[in-house]
Amino acid sequence: MKARILIIEDDGPSSYLFRLLLEDDGFAVRTAADGAGGRQALAEEIPDLVVLDYQLPDLNACEFVQSLNPVLQAEDIPVLIVSANLSIPEECRSVLRAHGCSTLQKPIDPDVFISKVRDLLEERSPQ
Repeated sequence: MKARILIIEDDGPSSYLFRLLLEDDGFAVRTAADGAGGRQALAEEIPDLVVLDYQLPDLNACEFVQSLNPVLQAEDIPVLIVSANLSIPEECRSVLRAHGCSTLQKPIDPDVFISKVRDLLEERSPQ
């Protein structure tokens, strides 16, 4: 079975690139353009990994992870934060570290991106 990845990204070109890279590597991909859409997608289907833009129109990655932490922890869903600016406030870094989120800076290197996704999926606990 293909690993399912949820991309939550408001930048159309970035979302398209992530989707293209992931689908080309054999992953099943869903997308959402904001936190509300991401929450809805999680309610409909639990992914194996979430690729999350740090700053969405309706919230940031820290707020998203905090609001869904029980689901993310219970389902052992890794989260990869992608952002053009990784100067994340320390308070938020603490929340993201507590969940075990990984970060990657945009613009991404496609090989590094796919490698990071594979690594996070391999580290995921067996269900």
